Amino acid sequence: MDTKFTWSITQKGKKALLYKNYLYRLRRENKNGSLVYVCTNKSCPRVITLKNDAIIQCDVTRHNHDPRLTDDVQNVFTGLKRRVITDVDKSIGKIYEEEVKKFRRANGSAATIPIFDTWRSTLYNTRRAILPIIPTSLDSITIPESMSFTHTNEQFLFCNSTTPHKVIAFASETGLKILSENHHWNADGTFRTAPALFSQAYYIHVWDEYSMKPMVYSCSKDKSQETYINLFQSLVQYAEKRNVILKPSSILIDFEQSSI
Repeated sequence: MDTKFTWSITQKGKKALLYKNYLYRLRRENKNGSLVYVCTNKSCPRVITLKNDAIIQCDVTRHNHDPRLTDDVQNVFTGLKRRVITDVDKSIGKIYEEEVKKFRRANGSAATIPIFDTWRSTLYNTRRAILPIIPTSLDSITIPESMSFTHTNEQFLFCNSTTPHKVIAFASETGLKILSENHHWNADGTFRTAPALFSQAYYIHVWDEYSMKPMVYSCSKDKSQETYINLFQSLVQYAEKRNVILKPSSILIDFEQSSI
C-alpha cells in the first residue's frame, strides 16, 4: 500500500487525487468501501484504487500523456505564455531562457523544468494566434496602421507600391530633416536582411558627429531601374509635402547600374 499522495482539485473545482504528478478524479465507490479514481485526462484509462486513505492498486507507468506539471513549473509555463504575447519583439527562445533563470534563482540551480522543445509548439502557437497572418504573396501584404507611424506619432511609411516593382519604404519626419541637413548620403542594398518575398533591403545612411545612421529603410522585389525611380521619387514627394528640401551633393552607392 502507498500513502504518498496528496489531495488536489480539478479545473472544475472538484476534489482530486494527485499521485506522481498525475491527477485523478473519483469515478465510483465499491461495495467493499474502496474508491476508484480515474485519470482526469479523458483519453487516458489509468485508474487508482484507494482504501482507508492508502493506494491499494495502481499503474502509473502506462499513461498515454505527460504527467501534470507541479504548481511552480505550471507558474513558469503560464508566465511564458503571457510573455510571448506581451513581449513580441523578443524571441521565444530568449524569453524561455530568462524565465528559466528566474525560476532557478528562486528554486535552486538543481530545480527541474521541461526543456524548451517540450513547450516549443505550444508557445509558438500562442504567439502566432495574436500576430497577423504571414503573407504568401506580395499582393497579400498589408501594412498595419501601427507600423505606418512611429511611437511619437510621426508618419513612417511613405511608399507601398504595387507589383510588379513592389517597394515598401519607411522614413520618419525627423529622419527627413536629418537627410536634408546632410549633403552626402550613403545608399546600399543587401539581400541578407531582405524580408521573405523580397530580393533586397535598401537603406540610405548619413553621418552625424558620432557615426553613420540609417534614415530610410526599404525593401524591394527586384533591382530594376523602375524600382529605384519609384523609391526616390516617393521619397522626394514625401519630403515636399512636409516642406523639406532634399538636395544631396553626392550619394555614395555600390556598383549597381540600375540605381545610377
